Amino acid sequence: MKVNNSSEMAVLLEALKNSNQMFKSKDENSTENIWSAKLKEMEDTSLGYRLDSIARRIARGDFVSGKDKSLLIQHNPEKLQKAEIANTRRMEVALRLKSARSKQEAREIISNARVEVYQAFSSKDEEYTVLLSEAYNKLTEDYSGNKLTTMVKKPTNKLDIKI
Repeated sequence: MKVNNSSEMAVLLEALKNSNQMFKSKDENSTENIWSAKLKEMEDTSLGYRLDSIARRIARGDFVSGKDKSLLIQHNPEKLQKAEIANTRRMEVALRLKSARSKQEAREIISNARVEVYQAFSSKDEEYTVLLSEAYNKLTEDYSGNKLTTMVKKPTNKLDIKI
């Protein structure tokens, strides 16, 4: 039998657990403890994947609902901070790319961004490296697709002061 995702695995384990309850033995408590530990481990893994996905979306600058953001704040606020830093760096590089005067200058900016990812990798902070890499990959996709104008907000020279 092929299992495609963790929810199918959880259903399968629960069904197996229920079928084993018909044949209870002396090791009933230990078996139930093993099953509950396995289910807890699967739930934790599923939550970890969800938190990673939310952080990557933040780093890319994609829309993240308030519910998802609060989930990340609740379980891993440090990852949220790293994702926001990666998104800020992505926006800064996007502004520099938008103001690049030639393709050569744009290539240098992208090259410098890749060097920054390499430096983050050598600093042994794997979580930040993955998020920064995700942000810069999105940036290069947007640059190659000429989407930088929609990605970067143009600064306005108007004042919001009313007299």
